[in-house]
Amino acid sequence: MTKMARSADAAVVLRNGVCDHLHKDQFQHGFANLDEYDDALTQFDHMLRMRPLPSTVQFNQLLTSIAKTKHYSTAISLFRKMNLSETEFVKLDKFTLNIVINCLCKLNQVDLGFSILGNLLKLGYEPNITTFNTLINGLCVNAKIASAVKFLDEALALLPIPLLLMSLFKEMSRKRLLPDTVTYTTLIGGLCQTRRPRDALLLLDEMQTHGQIPDPFTYSTLLDGLCNNQLLDEALALFKKLENTGLAPNIVIYSNLIQGMCKTGKLDDARKLYLSISAKGLKPDVRTYNIMINGLCKGRLIDEASELLLKMEEGCSANFYSYNTLVQGFLQNNRIQKALQLLHVMDDRAISVDPCTVTLLVNMLSNDRLDNLSKEMLRAFFWNYFIFQVAT
Repeated sequence: MTKMARSADAAVVLRNGVCDHLHKDQFQHGFANLDEYDDALTQFDHMLRMRPLPSTVQFNQLLTSIAKTKHYSTAISLFRKMNLSETEFVKLDKFTLNIVINCLCKLNQVDLGFSILGNLLKLGYEPNITTFNTLINGLCVNAKIASAVKFLDEALALLPIPLLLMSLFKEMSRKRLLPDTVTYTTLIGGLCQTRRPRDALLLLDEMQTHGQIPDPFTYSTLLDGLCNNQLLDEALALFKKLENTGLAPNIVIYSNLIQGMCKTGKLDDARKLYLSISAKGLKPDVRTYNIMINGLCKGRLIDEASELLLKMEEGCSANFYSYNTLVQGFLQNNRIQKALQLLHVMDDRAISVDPCTVTLLVNMLSNDRLDNLSKEMLRAFFWNYFIFQVAT
């Protein structure tokens, strides 16, 4: 649309007083009540046609509303529209740029996020803690953390943090923006994702040295990283450290630790920890149950896993993973009848069979050690299963 056309439209709006009437209430109460994505786009177009233009705060509110619906590309497109010469009166501020940086990072375009940071500095704005946290999170999520690993400062000689992240740390320090718990937790998560959980442990110490207190999410992130990398002893030591701080572990932390024990073959310890949860005033969630069911199946304690599934359904609903894990456990232990009974329950509840389960079923048919009756039961199941698939 040309400037002349836009001015003509604005004149019509002003003459009829329509725009002010439509949006006065919206501007007073923000954009939290915008239920429909299309409504937000319509609102934006109306705002661009208003004269005088709404404030930057109001544009920021709308961009935030769109970003919260995960329409990140749209938010960036609208930002560009605001930035065009024909809408030169829309003044951008650091909050606008922070919203755009966040959207770019969510779209795995963290490099462009750094370009926006450059624009923010050129405009004379000081980045805030939100800016740095967003960029650090973008780097970690996109595995950029693994691309430039170097030892930088003598003070951090034992902690090889990647160049880009250290640069951000230095820039934050120069601007007297101390990394907060969110910053450190994001970095810890990034180090764990790139299989460097021991560096993450060192960063936890660094965090506490600088007066930042880890929260339950920090501990659960690090415990998960340690357990996923088979560092159970370090995870248990961290768990004891957590308990000594007086911070109550939540169910996510217990689940992470139980999973670590199951993965390292310490099933008895996992069971003991699982049984202690209720005494702590916590209730197992779906993930906790699934971890235990999987661990029991791998430990060939199939009947106990089956009992746990029944108990699970007293407090929360078993899901796709719960049923398929137990079916696979039955099949791997030649408990064909039990597996088929559970498959029929899944069919009644419209729970789908995953590819691994189907593969196991097919392999069982070619197992010479399987008796003929079991094979006939499997063939009957497959016949009914595929007839149903074709019918639907």
